[in-house]
Amino acid sequence: YTKSLEIYQKVNSPHYAAKIHFKLAELFQSIENYKSAFEHRTSFHHIQDSLNSLEKMEVIEELQAKYETERIEREKDVTELENLKLADENRKARSLLFAIVGLLTVLVLVFVFYMRQLDLKKQNELVKVKLLESEKRLTIEQQKRVAELKAVRSQLNPHFIFNLLNSVQELNITGNPVLANKALNNMATLMRLTLKNSQESLIPLKDEIMLVRKYLEAEMLRFGDKISCTITIDEQVEDEFIKIPPMLIQPFVENAIQHGLMHKIEHGEVSIWVRLLEPELLEICVEDNGVGRKKSAEINSKNPGKHNRFSTQANQQRIHNLAVETNTHAKVEIIDKTTESGAPDGTKVCIFIPTNLGS
Repeated sequence: YTKSLEIYQKVNSPHYAAKIHFKLAELFQSIENYKSAFEHRTSFHHIQDSLNSLEKMEVIEELQAKYETERIEREKDVTELENLKLADENRKARSLLFAIVGLLTVLVLVFVFYMRQLDLKKQNELVKVKLLESEKRLTIEQQKRVAELKAVRSQLNPHFIFNLLNSVQELNITGNPVLANKALNNMATLMRLTLKNSQESLIPLKDEIMLVRKYLEAEMLRFGDKISCTITIDEQVEDEFIKIPPMLIQPFVENAIQHGLMHKIEHGEVSIWVRLLEPELLEICVEDNGVGRKKSAEINSKNPGKHNRFSTQANQQRIHNLAVETNTHAKVEIIDKTTESGAPDGTKVCIFIPTNLGS
């Protein structure tokens, strides 16, 4: 395997080199050489991350190409509408000329001309309405594409992956290879689910819940007994058939842990529940008992550049665009919880989204 690895590295074949690293990691682990096993496992994931990054770039380039195509179509539509206006003006001029020439039949021509003018006016108004609707629709689509691009670029927090790798290293050093392997498997599953879901505009609710569960399992391996998590789904919610945009819930869960519970000395809790408010309106809430947004902002201000809430902001923009596009009540509400004495007691984020998306 070592000789094969040298050959694949010389011929620049990362895909097969990654497989060799994976095999070597298993072999070294089987003989309890955990240091070498960890090195080869790390090399395997570095190569996989590079290959996955290439796939993500292809997705971004495809979205950008679609955006450019839509922009060209929009310019074409504007040009066609301008031609319609010019044609309309020509028709008016011809109508006036015919009216002057036909003075002997003025009464009949005036009536015809008057009716024609009314028809032209309606056509002008209709053209203006269509132009405004087209511009509005294209603006929404442009904002949606930009928000989707941002969401793809911020699918997983790099700090989380880095911290999880550090946790795996600590578990190996402290002699807990079983738990370390479980952490690696969780991370691999989480990344596969994220890459798979990011290819779709809408995914079943159960797929997003599965991704959130894997994310929470990884975080609980990292923090141990410091945090606990619960997910409750109402029996009326058909999570196999209800579809939502991908990566909708996970960023808010990550935000609750990173900015709410991480700064909390006592035991932290994250609760997620899903229920139907109406037959066509779904409520998804993420609640924590952390330090609250104000205290978190004070702590984060002392460490500028280390706390990026980009993914949650992109999600809020996506939900706003969804509400405008579908003419529904899709929205996000953020509530600062307090105790009876008025002290901060965590944050509650509720997402309201229609249940008939994609139907």
